[in-house]
Amino acid sequence: MSKPLAAKLAEGTVLQGTYRIPFTAIVPACAYTAPAPVGMVVYGHGLMGKGEQAASGAIRDTAVDLCMVVVGTDMRGMSTPDG
Repeated sequence: MSKPLAAKLAEGTVLQGTYRIPFTAIVPACAYTAPAPVGMVVYGHGLMGKGEQAASGAIRDTAVDLCMVVVGTDMRGMSTPDG
């Protein structure tokens, strides 16, 4: 029987490979001209949501107001495509 992933990682197992992950990113214009690095927010959608919700009006407006980059992706097992 194979060990659970958490046990393999605890033993120092290195995982290699690639996995395609669709994501949405909001980069406000101020981020390109800011004198210092800007903050970043990883948006977590609710149950059965989608990562593209990171581009919704309120989140987009907050990114602009705070001059922060926002990214969101579908959370495996909790997103609309999994339903």
